[in-house]
Amino acid sequence: MTESTLVVEPSGGVLSLRMNRPQALNAMNGAMLLALRRAFESASRDREVRAVVLTGEGRAFSSGGDVKEMAERAQAGDADLGADLRQHYVPMVRAIRACPKPVIAALNGTAAGAGLSLALACDLRIAADDARLSVAFVRIGLVPDAGGLFFLTRLCGFGKAMELALTGDTVDAAQALAIGLVNAVVPGGQLMAAALERARAFNAGPAETYALIDDIESGRFRSVPRFEHKGLNIISCPSCSRVENEAFIDLAHNVREITEYAKSHDITIAVMGCRVNGPGETDDADLGMWCAPTYVNLKRGPQSIGHFTYDEILDKVRCELDRII
Repeated sequence: MTESTLVVEPSGGVLSLRMNRPQALNAMNGAMLLALRRAFESASRDREVRAVVLTGEGRAFSSGGDVKEMAERAQAGDADLGADLRQHYVPMVRAIRACPKPVIAALNGTAAGAGLSLALACDLRIAADDARLSVAFVRIGLVPDAGGLFFLTRLCGFGKAMELALTGDTVDAAQALAIGLVNAVVPGGQLMAAALERARAFNAGPAETYALIDDIESGRFRSVPRFEHKGLNIISCPSCSRVENEAFIDLAHNVREITEYAKSHDITIAVMGCRVNGPGETDDADLGMWCAPTYVNLKRGPQSIGHFTYDEILDKVRCELDRII
């Protein structure tokens, strides 16, 4: 399947995604960000997909965000870059990190700015020997976003991460391998063969184990353990120490009360007390809630329904539960 900005090619359990804006060095515009997010969300749900390979068309993996599109939007009066991050980049990166299948970035050329963040969000990175990596944000007066600093410090340590972020220096493939930014370097002509070979090895391996390893690494708890009994399951957990409103405890009790009529149905509802880890932790529940200070986010599986006040949420839960039944 081809979208204008993304080529999607499933083959034998391996899903290949190729960013398709070579004329712009695969700079990520709104359409590409949405296509990437949808592709990874679909891969997460698709039982036929066992591994994902992400690469770029042409001579670049991705040069980052589409600065030209940002400038055009600013001229039109839409200069809120923070909103752009929250609405497009963050959901895309979360979709990659929430994917329970191994994700391999095949770096065919330049990976800069948010394009590097995209690569670092993947589980493994294989680079062509002529690939070049750069944090780059500082060159245009921005701080690293799309998870860049988070992934950098975990992969190459605080000191090196700060050096790369503060200088914007470019590192070649050999340097990237030496500092831990990539897992392997191969000749450019062998890049996709090497990435697909690794992906096919994952395809033949234990998928559930890979998913659990990914969960543990990401600090997630899958919200649907296998219970012996049948019927309605309601799971409530603070999720972590960052509970911002203890009203989630009352909410969990209220959810149990209003869903009593559905107790014979094999449905799982998760109520999580943290909006940081909650999104990933509720993906496997039929209905998932994760609680912010003044509102509750509601999901049906991995699909977001919206956010509602604590006064509104119970009616919405009842409505969605009726639809599931």
